[in-house]
Amino acid sequence: MLPSFLFAGLGLFSLLIAWKMHTATSNSLILREDGLYSSDGTVVARLANIARVERGLFAFKPSNGFLILLNNPMSRAWHPGLWWRFGRRIGIGGVTPQAEGKVMAERIHMMLQNRI
Repeated sequence: MLPSFLFAGLGLFSLLIAWKMHTATSNSLILREDGLYSSDGTVVARLANIARVERGLFAFKPSNGFLILLNNPMSRAWHPGLWWRFGRRIGIGGVTPQAEGKVMAERIHMMLQNRI
């Protein structure tokens, strides 16, 4: 009796995660002069709040992506496969193409250098 409830719960959980990933990856990330936004209008990070971008080999980042460190923490958010935000860290990547993630990380880095 218990295994059937366990499998049913696991199946429902898997469907929920699949639906959440499907809806999150239908959006895109937009880099503007004042910050990084999701195509649904969500502010991912304002440029004034970004401290630095980490793309290193040992950075705790999503696959094919990069990490943004903020000056001030923001609320938690999770869009599976696209981006997540926990406190002062934002991870961009997952299902995003590696080349596009690299270009965006370099562009944000250049914007931060020009800000100084």
